[in-house]
Amino acid sequence: MSKRSPLELAYFKSVHYYSKMLKQVFIFPLPKISLQPGARKPLNVFEPRYLKMVKDAVSRKIPIALAYGIRDSDETVDENYLSISHESLPSVRRVVCMGVPEIIQECNDGSMIIMLQGEGRGRLLQEVESVEPYIICEYEEFCGSNELRDENILLLRRLKTQLEKWVKKKVKLECQKNILNPCITQPCKIIGLYAELMIDSPEVKQEVLEMSDINDKIQYIVFNC
Repeated sequence: MSKRSPLELAYFKSVHYYSKMLKQVFIFPLPKISLQPGARKPLNVFEPRYLKMVKDAVSRKIPIALAYGIRDSDETVDENYLSISHESLPSVRRVVCMGVPEIIQECNDGSMIIMLQGEGRGRLLQEVESVEPYIICEYEEFCGSNELRDENILLLRRLKTQLEKWVKKKVKLECQKNILNPCITQPCKIIGLYAELMIDSPEVKQEVLEMSDINDKIQYIVFNC
């Protein structure tokens, strides 16, 4: 195999860099609401701009990020927030969970019921200029460590048991149980579902989402929630 010249190497490196950095996600900003990996959140969509966003996301297989939005008066904005062009939520947290939506029902009044599943996490970089009525952002993957340390195995088992009891008590439909139960076998999804279903505070949910190490998440939930 022939070696590439320095110019060719520089070109391929730049292509790899920009292809990695220029991933795009559609933004659904909601006040202090986030999504967790492995969780499924039903949403009632009725604004025309977001109806178009959902249809475009489905047809183009582009994920939608449920972005934790704040108003200026809510809290101090720092580097963990991204300013966006939205009339009532000018800032969102940069770390988001995203997935390609599933349209469950299209209603007579034009609204939709969709299911958004948390398929991956990303860190928002910047808003993209677009003619679309909704917000598009560039993002990079927000990866973390899912390697469980020995001292947290029993703690995770405790959370798993609590989650199983909650599902058995609260979820009445067998079809919903059949969706949730397989997720309770995977550590990262156990944590995601626990945060989504059993933690009330939206601020704490977002904190858990932004942690990169599953061990930190387990420790935080067990000893602070």
